[in-house]
Amino acid sequence: MVELQKKIKLNNQGIGLIETILAVFFSIFLIIALVTLTNFNIRNSTLVSENQRAINSANKLVEQVRVIKDVNFITFVTKVSADCVNNICTVDSSNNSIVPATVDLDSVSPYSYFKVAKISDDEIRVDVTTLWKIGSKTFSSPLSTIFTNWRAKN
Repeated sequence: MVELQKKIKLNNQGIGLIETILAVFFSIFLIIALVTLTNFNIRNSTLVSENQRAINSANKLVEQVRVIKDVNFITFVTKVSADCVNNICTVDSSNNSIVPATVDLDSVSPYSYFKVAKISDDEIRVDVTTLWKIGSKTFSSPLSTIFTNWRAKN
């Protein structure tokens, strides 16, 4: 019986230094992995949220241009052909007019502007680009649509 108690005491010396170090390193690795995953999820969530805002901004600009186009297609084509073929333009929402755009992401983000390409007398392509910043990085979201003179086709 005494020999059995000695064997138990010799084999039951507690946790050693190696096991403690391994447990600490495993815990540190686990914590770093969780922090990295959380940071990745927050960054992607912010990017998706800003991308959705950019898409909404681009759609809003397309609808504003569509309203101007529907008033008088010929006047619209003449105006945008002169001002927006080689330059970027936007819509002045105070009086629903097309004006040249200047991009300043420090004051407005997201910022949407458009360029046009005349396809024919009854069709014009509008390419909308929305820019936004997250930190020092700039992102863009493109949108393109074709406007037709639907009233002339009736």
